[in-house]
Amino acid sequence: MAVKQQSQQSAASPSASGQQREARQKNMAPSNGPQHPAGGASSPQGQGGRVGCLQLIDNRKWHYVVMGLLFIDFFGNAVGVGFLSQVTYHTWALKMRLASAGCCAIYAIDMLLRLVAVRSALCRSPSSLMDVFALVLVGGAAAARFVKADSPAKVVITQKGWLDDEAPIPRHPKYVSNQIEIYIASAYCLLIAVRIILKPRARVFSKKLHNHANSDHLRISMDSLRSSLKRIPNISEAAIEMMETDLVMICGRNDGEMSRSELMQFLERALTYRPKEISASVFLSHLRDIDAQSSLFIYGASDVVTSTLRHWSNQRLALSCTVLVVLINASFVPLVAYFMSKLGDEAFPQQVIKVAITNRTQGYTIRTDIRYQNLTTDASGVDIELPYIMPDKALKLGVWGILLICVPFAIVDFLMGYFQSTMIAKATERLQASLLKTILAQPTLFFSQRTEGDLNNLFQSDVARVNALWQAVFWNLMHPIVSIMSGFSFLIYFEPSVGMVCLGFAAMIVSSGPQGYASKKSKDFGSKNAYVSAEFQNAIACQKVVVRAYSIQDKLLAKFDKTTQTLKQSQFLKDFWAGVVQIYVDSAMFFFVAVMTAALATKVYRADITAGDFFSAVTLMSRISTPVTVLGGFMRVAIGNASSLQRLDEIVREV
Repeated sequence: MAVKQQSQQSAASPSASGQQREARQKNMAPSNGPQHPAGGASSPQGQGGRVGCLQLIDNRKWHYVVMGLLFIDFFGNAVGVGFLSQVTYHTWALKMRLASAGCCAIYAIDMLLRLVAVRSALCRSPSSLMDVFALVLVGGAAAARFVKADSPAKVVITQKGWLDDEAPIPRHPKYVSNQIEIYIASAYCLLIAVRIILKPRARVFSKKLHNHANSDHLRISMDSLRSSLKRIPNISEAAIEMMETDLVMICGRNDGEMSRSELMQFLERALTYRPKEISASVFLSHLRDIDAQSSLFIYGASDVVTSTLRHWSNQRLALSCTVLVVLINASFVPLVAYFMSKLGDEAFPQQVIKVAITNRTQGYTIRTDIRYQNLTTDASGVDIELPYIMPDKALKLGVWGILLICVPFAIVDFLMGYFQSTMIAKATERLQASLLKTILAQPTLFFSQRTEGDLNNLFQSDVARVNALWQAVFWNLMHPIVSIMSGFSFLIYFEPSVGMVCLGFAAMIVSSGPQGYASKKSKDFGSKNAYVSAEFQNAIACQKVVVRAYSIQDKLLAKFDKTTQTLKQSQFLKDFWAGVVQIYVDSAMFFFVAVMTAALATKVYRADITAGDFFSAVTLMSRISTPVTVLGGFMRVAIGNASSLQRLDEIVREV
């Protein structure tokens, strides 16, 4: 019988958000027979070969070799796209095409081995399916680069509009080329970034198919088991009642979750109540879709976001107003980029000449000759003035636009703070009410398994940490993401090739890094901190009755000293690795923006883009990189406080 099982390998993958996904795992029968990674009948030799193949491609060395190859492929093409233009890309196009084709061959071999090993089980993992689809798109983009390869011998130049189309009589035509490989290469980079995001998640799923060492840590939903029993055909009400009685006797409770050993005991008894016309194997086959979760399950950044949105779901009006205000706030970045472009292309002078003039009475004087962007030279060498370019008006528009945009920006910032504070306050109130209602409705066994200090700690430190976490979800996640998407849209409009590459890189670094290991350390600290807090509260509560009466203060202090020393080390590891996550994002984004800025400067030098385009693109990149680094801060805060949210969710869901 199979169950839906969450990832148990949280530290084995570079991505935390992909390590906490649920997947179904078949063939877990109460017998001691072998378990295989995929359903379907086949010979033991064939099954063993598939398991060996799966272990090979999930091997750490092989996985990181392929991941390293993906990154090299991405970065090499990104540098080529950044420094080369539509006119000069053909000089390096063949080398980059061949290198990408070789990489694609290795990607295909890796995926072919995975498909052979996983087979139909692939359909149970959305990440694996999307990874296959992304690889198909990568192959299509690589093939398109060969089909649409740039070649100086095949260049076709056509006129498309005018550069000075605002003039009464346009004089400067705009030309376009049929050499578009640079844009296909940009799309190829974006797809490679998608594969870098999805591949670790696919590996997390497939690793569970050949690793059952932690099956005893499964927590099976009792409600899901009851639903599956009622769906068995021809099952009588009397049999259901008898099985319900046995379930309560084995587990000692009416609802919640049960362990794997309790499930096995129940199934041994339940087989005796099956309808006579149904065999044991058929009876068990109806219980394949029982929901289960590993007790080793660790909240990552994506789980924090999912849980937060679930808690905010009843605040529809406040959430809608908040999202609307965030969208308005995000529109300010493209407006600033537009004003910068206006200043660079129309207001700033194209030439400034300063000449020193000697005068007998006054000495030296400096004469400044300024040539603005509205002056150009016709075919005969005579200066003419372009009436549609007005430097003074462009200067006023750019300067006043940048200054006046501060007013609505401040108003929108205030509204964001108001709406998000209202939303989080109501959500916290609802969480506290649900938590109290859940705890009061629990049976005696629930309180016997937890101390009074542990329950008090839920209402004190855990709720406070979750409230701080929700603040981070808004200011360090929702707000930056909207700004990033708005900024990338305009960056792709101004400079398509650089925009697509930057988008792929930002998504890649935010979703990768040592998030899994940091989440594990956060959960370890959360458990130890809750234990220490509970022990402290319990010691204070029994101070008069036990501690002082029996004079055990010294022993108690010695015990707490050892416990706090362990907690100190755990807190250091939690804070250190959470900080590493943010440092990883900050450093990577700073480096990449520097590379792309240098690439754009090279394009301005070769006259591939204008100075105004450079200013607008650099402005957008700097405004985009800041929210991306803020997202790194969210990862740090989310990982640092995720354990508190996970403990609260586990209690609330027991209702």
